[in-house]
Amino acid sequence: MSGTVPAQAAMVLLAPVLTRLYAPTDFAMYALFVVGVNLISSVAPGRYDFALVLPEEDEEAVNLLALALGLSAAVVLVTFLLTVAFHGWLVSRFNLPGNGYWILLVSPGVLAYSWYNIGAKWQSRKERFPSMACAEAGGCFGSLATQITAGILLASPTGVPLICGHLLGRCIAVATMSGGVFRDLAGLRDHLSGGRIKAAAGRYWRFPVFSSTGILVGRAAHEVPKLMLAACFSPHLLGFYSLGMRVLGTPATVIGRATANVFFPRISRCRHDAARSRALLLKACRNLIALVSLPMLILFFWADWIFAFVFGEEWAPAGHYARLLIPMLAAQFVVAPIRNSMQAFEKQHVVLLWHACFLVFSVTAFALGQQAGSADVAILNYSLVSMVMYAVYVGMCLYYAGNRDHKAATGGRDRRNDNAVLEKKGPGLICRNGPKGASHKLNLVPFSRLGTTTG
Repeated sequence: MSGTVPAQAAMVLLAPVLTRLYAPTDFAMYALFVVGVNLISSVAPGRYDFALVLPEEDEEAVNLLALALGLSAAVVLVTFLLTVAFHGWLVSRFNLPGNGYWILLVSPGVLAYSWYNIGAKWQSRKERFPSMACAEAGGCFGSLATQITAGILLASPTGVPLICGHLLGRCIAVATMSGGVFRDLAGLRDHLSGGRIKAAAGRYWRFPVFSSTGILVGRAAHEVPKLMLAACFSPHLLGFYSLGMRVLGTPATVIGRATANVFFPRISRCRHDAARSRALLLKACRNLIALVSLPMLILFFWADWIFAFVFGEEWAPAGHYARLLIPMLAAQFVVAPIRNSMQAFEKQHVVLLWHACFLVFSVTAFALGQQAGSADVAILNYSLVSMVMYAVYVGMCLYYAGNRDHKAATGGRDRRNDNAVLEKKGPGLICRNGPKGASHKLNLVPFSRLGTTTG
């Protein structure tokens, strides 16, 4: 957070400059680009990037790293071919602003996003948080500088400079982070082999089978508002919605991601200790609720005035939509850092079911708004549905954190006893196992009364 907060503060502070250089339709074009990139990049590595923190030895983890990078490259190639083949259909179906040729930039965006996510998970494993903070800050400042410079120099800027600036920022972040990742990859190259990669893929098969499907459905649930606003109402309205999400949602998401990068390895290490897992989850939730309460309360009363004053009268509707989104944004801020705990418990099938329900309810919420002929009703319905679903997700995390039976998540047996050691202690035995050498006394008879000799 210490590294990413200044960058996100700059994004919020410089947003008024962007709103005076670009029109709402330009922000709509940028938002639709991000929709495509987010949907595809979330599943490009097969979600094996989330498995990187789980192996105890780097020799196993590096094979997962190579697998995730290879899958991402293959998905990028397929994405490029599909966007070229279906360009005309995409433009007409989703009412894309401009001539739609900017969607050819989606495949480079998927490459940058995917490799950044993989690198971030590897750096989390190595606990190189300063490097991650520098990458995020460098990417954010590079993106803003490019967008503002292009908006000033071009006589009639469109959404393309917004897209190119954002893409350049992601590339800067990837370049900043990749040095350490590829040095580790080179140092461990002797442990890379086709057989080991195949074995690692089989060990963590739940990630591509359940988690990839789940996150794709989940991303669709989150991106439905943008697609339906553009298709059912107008791209102009999507521009107002996307500004509200940029100003309020982006800082919350990035701060949540920064917290999650620390939280995920810790919950992974104590995932077999019910008390520690629940305590860590509850502490995170309490702190995040305390952090988000005051800003959301201020926005609830004064969002319309704040947006009109800061971004110009033309953007006053963005403040109105931001007010409608407050329930969702507050719940999303709390859940974002802890949501990956379900990955640590390897309950991907449960997350898939949750994402499927979220998608159904999101589409229903917008369908009711479209039937009523009101974008306000659609956005408010979606916001309330999201708040309820996030509350359900927190309950699921706490339930599985308190469930000590993780046999299904550890290959069919309880790995807490893999390294158990019996030691003589007075008249009985001490069994040493579990995290940090936890000890459990076994109520056995003294050795002198056993009548046998043990080897």
